Amino acid sequence: MNPITNILTSSIASLVLITNYISRLILAPYATMRKIAREKDYMQILILFVFIYAYFVYANVIRAQTLHPFIISKSSLASFIMFIITFILSTSFFYVLGKTLSIKTVEFKKLMFLFAYSMIPTLLWFIATSTLFLILPPPRTISFLGQLFSFVFTAYSITLLLWRFILLYLSIRFTFKTQFFATMGLIALYFVWFIPYSYMMYQLKIFRIPFI
Repeated sequence: MNPITNILTSSIASLVLITNYISRLILAPYATMRKIAREKDYMQILILFVFIYAYFVYANVIRAQTLHPFIISKSSLASFIMFIITFILSTSFFYVLGKTLSIKTVEFKKLMFLFAYSMIPTLLWFIATSTLFLILPPPRTISFLGQLFSFVFTAYSITLLLWRFILLYLSIRFTFKTQFFATMGLIALYFVWFIPYSYMMYQLKIFRIPFI
């Protein structure tokens, strides 16, 4: 089998696994995240990052209202680089924290897989937001349909936010092998760092809402 065929076959197999994991993360997040923690197929992370980059391209097409390749690629690449930096900072924070606390179960590989999959709700929310901006751009009316739209979108957003938090909680729990209160304490420490960081990104006009 030549290298191109091998890469293509591996990519398809990883894509099938990703699709399967995403559906199972909805129905059985605990068991699925436990299985993801044992993953070794880095192609899955690469594909997930490709999806995220594709979102940045899609969002910039909508925002800039142009298909100019230079404008789109420059803006999308800048957003994607900042996402990668944030991802590395987040995973490194927990890795260093684990080593500082002398927790032997902390592995950077495990953090990468768990955090990559835990961003599925974030990706779905941003895709929906950009799509709705295209279909129903502001300003939106206060009519019955406008209020119904706001209610549905708010419910959708809260659902994905809760799902995102559950996946974050499970990511930390399976990395550190901690119980509920200890896991919540580690998440609180993360937000002590992450909230000021997000505010700085907002002030620099890099992310209005952090993609993480």
